[in-house]
Amino acid sequence: MELFFLFVLLALASYRLTRLITRDKLPLIDIPREAFVQRWGAYQDTKRVKSAETGRWWRWWWGSEFESVDGEHRTNLVMKSLAYLWECDWCMGIWVAGGLVFTTAQFVDTPYPYLQWLAAAAATGWLASREKQ
Repeated sequence: MELFFLFVLLALASYRLTRLITRDKLPLIDIPREAFVQRWGAYQDTKRVKSAETGRWWRWWWGSEFESVDGEHRTNLVMKSLAYLWECDWCMGIWVAGGLVFTTAQFVDTPYPYLQWLAAAAATGWLASREKQ
């Protein structure tokens, strides 16, 4: 019973923290999130902008090869992925759940921490998908 209660607490805490990070309108989080996504994010159907040095391996990750959401800047694959992560409940949920399970394991005997992590992340994504937009 104690294990089930621990899982429920981890899943609900993970869901709430994930929602705070990805969608809540608290100005302390909303303003930096929106500024970051506008500057570094890119729409899914954004085509790559060809650059002069496409033959170099690091250009794939760090080269400014995508047009950002605001249309004034260019972004790269790493920053585009971070902007997407900041707005995706499923993506951010696994990191939040991992941090919560790790922190909980430091103070409470948490059996099967990796399974708790994955289950809490799945519950977070499922709860987020059930919520009305």
